[in-house]
Amino acid sequence: PRTSSVVTETDVLMYELRKDVFDTLACSGVMRAALEERFSEDVLAACSGVMRAALEERFSEDVLAACIGSVTVFKHLSEASCRLVVSQLEKVECQANKVLVDCKDTVNMFYFISRGKLCVQLKGNPDTKLHDGSFYNEVSLFHDVPRTTHIFAEIPTLVYTLSKAALEAVSPLFTEAERIEMHAVANAEYRKAIAVLLWNVLLFKKTPFEIVMQLSITLALRVFPQDTNIIKEGEGGTDMYFVARGAVGVYQNSRRVLVLRDGDYFGEVALVHNTPRTATITAEENSQVFTLSRDSFSEIVQRYPEQWN
Repeated sequence: PRTSSVVTETDVLMYELRKDVFDTLACSGVMRAALEERFSEDVLAACSGVMRAALEERFSEDVLAACIGSVTVFKHLSEASCRLVVSQLEKVECQANKVLVDCKDTVNMFYFISRGKLCVQLKGNPDTKLHDGSFYNEVSLFHDVPRTTHIFAEIPTLVYTLSKAALEAVSPLFTEAERIEMHAVANAEYRKAIAVLLWNVLLFKKTPFEIVMQLSITLALRVFPQDTNIIKEGEGGTDMYFVARGAVGVYQNSRRVLVLRDGDYFGEVALVHNTPRTATITAEENSQVFTLSRDSFSEIVQRYPEQWN
């Protein structure tokens, strides 16, 4: 039953959403509503409670600012600061099958899906679909996150992009407290991204994510100039390596047999066995590589022995 009466005191324009329409349009926790003739079917309310409306070909500045405010790394920004971020967005119309992100890309870019659908492909994992109101890759605005995904538009899609340089152009206008909080959240999200990188290694597949997170904190980032040997065939070693950015060649008997790129790893046997390296790994270009030492791994094993029996 209604708990109150509502009477118009002046002329009022109101929008009505009927239950039968809501039940028909509700999908995966995201409410879709067609409100009046000028609203397209892309008008939706995100489960965060922020109304996100695509008015045909563009988002209004107000709605975009609200959307930006719902992104993890921007949640502590004021409305004025969110509008500054919105001022730096670039609109990209994508035709079906257009590739937005390739595993070989090194661009630090954030993506916000206004209308349409993107497919995210990660080697060894089921495809993920990104729909209206979704966002992707915000951590790369602050850190060089390994590129491990291939992303393309499944249908014609409207995407807003934000580059690292564009964010850096307006961030000095944020308050100091906003900048500190934004970077703190970004650092935490970055560690999660690196932990996911670890979690894809067979050795850690069945390890609880909380433990993998602890292990990710011990990773060290190293830079190898082009043509530098990272490890040499026949030599001993105690470290495992993850390619963060760049490309490294795998050589056996002086012959290149494979090229590893962002998100790939090598040397995991050294964490548990004292055996000679079976290949030489050389930086094919200037590359950033995470290292996990045997000491760090052993410390986690001793702390949680039940996970490694």
